[in-house]
Amino acid sequence: MASKIGVEQADKYFNTFFKYFEIIALQPFSFESVDFIKKGYRRCVCGSDSIYYRINKSCVEIMAIIGRQDINNIF
Repeated sequence: MASKIGVEQADKYFNTFFKYFEIIALQPFSFESVDFIKKGYRRCVCGSDSIYYRINKSCVEIMAIIGRQDINNIF
């Protein structure tokens, strides 16, 4: 039973990212610019994670998904 709950939670976590990816693709400018982290990047907060992306002409590129880590050590 515990294993099934773990799998369901993992699936929910995974699927949530794809819901946010769709929102980002449809409305990329609705999320904050984070040029102070990296020029051209934007951030969408997804629970305790942040999705960092940039807009490249007519497409959105997901650059990183970061949890509570120190972003200064990542970028």
